[in-house]
Amino acid sequence: MTKFSSPPVSRPFNFNSTFLGTALAFIVAVLLIVVSGTILYFSPATDKWIPASGLLIFFLSVFSGSFFAAKKAGTKGLFHGLGVGVLFFVLSLIIGLFLGAEIMGLAIGKKLITALLAGSLGGIWGVGDKS
Repeated sequence: MTKFSSPPVSRPFNFNSTFLGTALAFIVAVLLIVVSGTILYFSPATDKWIPASGLLIFFLSVFSGSFFAAKKAGTKGLFHGLGVGVLFFVLSLIIGLFLGAEIMGLAIGKKLITALLAGSLGGIWGVGDKS
């Protein structure tokens, strides 16, 4: 008689961890914006650094939120990371529109790619992290 093992149980997508990861991403973004603004104000750096620092802040924020969400969920890091990335991107776009920001296609494309890349990497790393 052969004993069959049951297939592994797949846990569903954890919306709670995705929302918490997105909230953390916004907190990290605000903190990094304050630090970056302070550094730019008190340093001899010119305004040419603002776009690069903004994209770096966007990446680090999504990465940290995705890492947290995937670690909290414990599984499906890519999906949780992408969830945080997309949610952060959409919410930041809505906030930007609400505050009167101009929407430019290339800038939106760069931010979307940044959000997807940071979300993917953070989510995969978050599930794989054993600390």
